[in-house]
Amino acid sequence: MALRYQKSSKLVIIDTETGGIDPLKDSILTLAAVIWENGEISDQMELHIKESPIVAEPEALRINRINLEDIRKYGLEPRAAVEHFETFLNKSFDLQAEVVLAGHNIAFDIAFLKRLYRLAGREYPKRFSHRTFDTASVLRYLNLGSVIHTTDVSSNTAFAYFNVSPSEEKRHSALADALATARLITGLVRLLEDRTGRGLPVD
Repeated sequence: MALRYQKSSKLVIIDTETGGIDPLKDSILTLAAVIWENGEISDQMELHIKESPIVAEPEALRINRINLEDIRKYGLEPRAAVEHFETFLNKSFDLQAEVVLAGHNIAFDIAFLKRLYRLAGREYPKRFSHRTFDTASVLRYLNLGSVIHTTDVSSNTAFAYFNVSPSEEKRHSALADALATARLITGLVRLLEDRTGRGLPVD
């Protein structure tokens, strides 16, 4: 069933897997992006990124289950990764179009995306809107309004609440989590449509 919108609501959902939680020192290991529009996924990509050197904490690797030897063997250097990412975006957006980034706790992923651009010697693009779509913040808002009844807005709980969890073997891969977040956004919009009879306006 197509979703109803007052305006075009194309989003780029991103997810990263990293070597830790500090974008000033920990490496970005993988980057995934999904193009979401009107409840449909039109394109997707995932990159392995090879920083030099790679900085990764054992606990981070335990959670994301990334093999650093695979990163060293198949990963792209930061400059090549940025070029691949921008080529991906250019298939769905005009160069002058404003690109809205979305994700679960999106500030974390944007911080590591900015790290990637910095390591590539590139300026973080002005095409990325200062507005973002953060599903964790939306869930907190809906809980405050008693629309949903969970105070835990972790990705595990959010995905389970909307029945969009990726399989356990794929959980915490960047692409699997980005796709699950896309389905989560669709679930959130449908929830609001059911309650209001209106779509999600995006200015």
